[in-house]
Amino acid sequence: MRRFLPLLLLAAALPLRAEDTFLRHDDYLAFTGQQGTTASFDVKSIPREPYHEDLQLTVLDSQSREVFDQAVALGATAQVHVPLASDGLHVLCVSSGQPLALVRRTDGPFALVAWQQTPLNICGGFAKHYFFVPRGMSKFEIGLLADVTGEGARVGLWAPDGKAVVDLEDDFDELQRLKVDVPPGMDGQPWAITITKPQNPKLVLDDVLLWLGRGLPPYLCEQPEWLAQFVTAMKPEQISLRVPLESLGLGEGRTVTVKFNLPAVPQAKLVALRAVAQDVDYPTEGTFTLNGSKPYAFGLTGDGAALLETLMLRREDLKAGENVLEFRHDNRASAGMGLSEMEIIAGDEIHQEESW
Repeated sequence: MRRFLPLLLLAAALPLRAEDTFLRHDDYLAFTGQQGTTASFDVKSIPREPYHEDLQLTVLDSQSREVFDQAVALGATAQVHVPLASDGLHVLCVSSGQPLALVRRTDGPFALVAWQQTPLNICGGFAKHYFFVPRGMSKFEIGLLADVTGEGARVGLWAPDGKAVVDLEDDFDELQRLKVDVPPGMDGQPWAITITKPQNPKLVLDDVLLWLGRGLPPYLCEQPEWLAQFVTAMKPEQISLRVPLESLGLGEGRTVTVKFNLPAVPQAKLVALRAVAQDVDYPTEGTFTLNGSKPYAFGLTGDGAALLETLMLRREDLKAGENVLEFRHDNRASAGMGLSEMEIIAGDEIHQEESW
């Protein structure tokens, strides 16, 4: 049951900082924690006439179970303390309706979620936030929308070397998918984004919808080092075996066989096939079997785009001695795809970038 917080109201408003982001409608804030600890948040509900909705807060744990549910009265400021009954990733759902909300975790890193299915809805400026571009990614896209006539935004994107790669001002009346090429050596690192007031006096900055495209982890953090809490690719892998495989192209419905040898079935926790996949346009375009196993499928990269993919292998599909991979191309709707930098890897910690 939702309940108000009369005992936790603060006498003074929260101090505004450059990092503060005004949220509107439905937004999601990710954070991590350990069982038996508490996650604390500063929360402010900001009225916006003529609307009178209270701010609703709901916390989901890593199993998507609702573990906390409270309401903050319209115009109130509160400190909210969430007891954690499990380890790992949690999500704070912030539902403000038409009024605005300021929400910050005060005792640890947090990230704003900006996924196409759950976009970030902000009102006003968005100071520099960081997102992670996985290794092997050659291009990505970001979705932006400010669909009220007379409103607009100026969007900036910075590569890890500090160079501006996008500086775009537009009314964004229609959803725009900004397509960004990743320069060599700029993958596998945090990038930065800002949203600021347009220079055009005929445009005002108000509501903006933002999401990070396919292949990008959907997390935006105020500090680049915070991303390590949410993106496993920023943590070191523990790989004990690497077996390089040849690169190949798949097209015209062809089948290609690749063989490799193992002295023994790896006993590490995880075994995977890793490759940079390019131009995978639909789920069945590129599949493979391992020693006659059930098919494995490469994830979508998008037309002409490349993405490092790591597909976990079933241990029972492997054997000591010669192993046979059979790659098949489904050409019903695509001329072809490519696989490069391909290898079999085994270890106790392996990242799965393609899960985004």
